[in-house]
Amino acid sequence: MPLAELPCEKASRLIIPSIRAALVKYLIEHRNLTRYHVAKLLGITPASVTNYMKGERGTKLVEQLFMNQDYYRVIEKMADIIIRNRGLYTDSAYAQYKDLVCTLCSQLNEAAKKANCPPHSHNGVNGS
Repeated sequence: MPLAELPCEKASRLIIPSIRAALVKYLIEHRNLTRYHVAKLLGITPASVTNYMKGERGTKLVEQLFMNQDYYRVIEKMADIIIRNRGLYTDSAYAQYKDLVCTLCSQLNEAAKKANCPPHSHNGVNGS
């Protein structure tokens, strides 16, 4: 029997790119940052930012992240941390950012489980 994909592998392949795409869009569209500035803050290339903005990367859950007020607030908090720390994170800021990502990932997985959507299910794993 082949080894099944681990739950966090699914999260890293499907959910985390969507969170990053939503964050990129939020920083550009709602905080009026340039693509280059967003790339620098997130430690990614400007080409990656362009791919997120064009919908060529991380598109699976972006709409859901923007439509749900709770998810949207988490994206706003993540953006605040990124802007406040200018891409240079103290241990405390990194821990806050990581906790927000893990919380959002877990919430998305719970919503997926309730909708009987197995590709995003963590089967009890908390998303860390």
